[in-house]
Amino acid sequence: MENVPSVHLGDFTYPLVKFKLRAWLVLEDLRFDVEDAAKNKNREKLIASIYSYVSTASSVSIEDLQKCFWKEVGDAYFAIHNFNAPDPKFPLIKPRPKSIREESGFDYPTRSWYMWANTLASKYGWMLDYIAELDVDEAIGLIQEIYLDDQLNKEWEWSLSENAYSYNESTKKSDFHPLKRPEWMLTTHKIPEIKKVKFRRSDLPMGLVLRWDDGTNSQPQ
Repeated sequence: MENVPSVHLGDFTYPLVKFKLRAWLVLEDLRFDVEDAAKNKNREKLIASIYSYVSTASSVSIEDLQKCFWKEVGDAYFAIHNFNAPDPKFPLIKPRPKSIREESGFDYPTRSWYMWANTLASKYGWMLDYIAELDVDEAIGLIQEIYLDDQLNKEWEWSLSENAYSYNESTKKSDFHPLKRPEWMLTTHKIPEIKKVKFRRSDLPMGLVLRWDDGTNSQPQ
């Protein structure tokens, strides 16, 4: 029998669950509270947010969680988050730089689900119950394609507008100014170049040393 990934809270062990879209979005909103509290160094809110996250994910009451060792609760938080982390291949998934709730009065803590449900229902005509049970990675892929189609349509319409062009006195021609793309569509995920650093032979470790560039071995003298 395969070992089921689980978390330990007090005297009980709870199997990790791969949540569907709506439940995952609820947890993501709670995770955002955790990160927001950590960023603002709000210790009380940080602890309360972690309790809320783990309680929602495990169905263990906050009162019972408070009886557990704090390390168990913290470990459970990271285990649940990592187990439910979506596929990182999607450019759309990027950390939010700052709290959206501080910028817009129409936002609220559980809005993520309604935003995603509205987008998918408008595009495909699906019922909310169906959308709620979507696989998270599939939902993210579909949302990204919807946003991409919308952006490309806007760019096409922009290219037909006079506002997209300006007359260049130097070249005596009209210059085209493309519509700005959202950050997630830009090619910014480049693997940094590994710089070679020279070491003195006396600084090398004892034994065989594997060269990272060509895979050959060398023996320090």
